[in-house]
Amino acid sequence: MENPLVIGLIVFAVILVGAFVGWAIKERLPKHHLSDDTKSTVTVSMAVVALLGASARAPDFERQHCLQRARWRGDHPVRANPSA
Repeated sequence: MENPLVIGLIVFAVILVGAFVGWAIKERLPKHHLSDDTKSTVTVSMAVVALLGASARAPDFERQHCLQRARWRGDHPVRANPSA
């Protein structure tokens, strides 16, 4: 499952379902769960999760960028057989 389109569609579907579930249970939550303090706590928590996810992917993006630049220049930074 390396196809980015499939992964993107799955992520989109999960986010969409989560939004609808949140919208549906909003009416059943006690009022103190809907205060501004709770909303800001959830916002900050999601920002932290996003930051951690982005920082975990950063080394992979850097590696891919270096390999892409090497391909453009015609360099081959890693070869299994140096005499080839």
